[in-house]
Amino acid sequence: MLLQKDKFIKAGIPYEDLDIEMIDIIDVLNFKLNLKTSNCCYGHENGARLMVMFDMCVTDKDIYPLAKYLCDKKVSFNFNKYLRVGNKLIENWILEINSMWNKNNTDIYINNKEYHVRNILNVLNEYS
Repeated sequence: MLLQKDKFIKAGIPYEDLDIEMIDIIDVLNFKLNLKTSNCCYGHENGARLMVMFDMCVTDKDIYPLAKYLCDKKVSFNFNKYLRVGNKLIENWILEINSMWNKNNTDIYINNKEYHVRNILNVLNEYS
C-alpha cells in the first residue's frame, strides 16, 4: 500500500505545497470520492475561510449529489462555481466552510477550526 505522500505525488498532487491541515480532506476528495482538486487553503488569516477548489473536470453532476448529502446532514458548506473569462470560459467548483475564525482568541480559534476540519473529514468519509 502506498504511503499517503507517495499516493499524492503519483497522482501529481504537490503534497509538500498543501496546508498540512488539509491533507486528509484532499485525500478523501481525490482518492475516495474521485473528485479531483486543483488547490486548497486552510485559511490562515483572520476572517479567511477553509476552501477547496476542484479541477475543471469536476462537473455539476459530480458536485450536486455531494451537496445534497451535505445539506441532508445539515453541514454548513457553500459550493460556488468560479467562472473566469479569457480566450474561453473556465469554470471550477469551490467548496467553502461557512465559518470564519478570529485569531485574536487563539484557544477558541484553534479548537473551533480543528473541530470543523474533523467534522468535514468525518462527513466526507461517510459519503464515500
